[in-house]
Amino acid sequence: MHSYFATPAWLQDLLEDGALGNKTKRGIYQKVDGEIHVYDPTSKAYRKADYQIDDDVKAMLKLPMTEQLASLREFKHPQAQFVYRSLRDSFYTLPIICHRLVTAPAMSI
Repeated sequence: MHSYFATPAWLQDLLEDGALGNKTKRGIYQKVDGEIHVYDPTSKAYRKADYQIDDDVKAMLKLPMTEQLASLREFKHPQAQFVYRSLRDSFYTLPIICHRLVTAPAMSI
């Protein structure tokens, strides 16, 4: 298998530790006393999630969609890059998914 498809070490650590998501009540995220904690691959421990959104990214999300995408793509802040890539990937896969739904054989219930 090509290394591109290998399970990242941090995810392998979680799996080996039994952090399987909803089934075990922990995975990448874990609720502790009603607060969301996130797994930190560097320390290999959970830390309280930080929900602060960068002010510039917040402002970009209020722009019209075409300006929003261009701004997010150019801004190198990790939050901007995450949002841009998520939107980009959604726009890429959505037509494929829709086509498959429309052309799939009818299911009987």
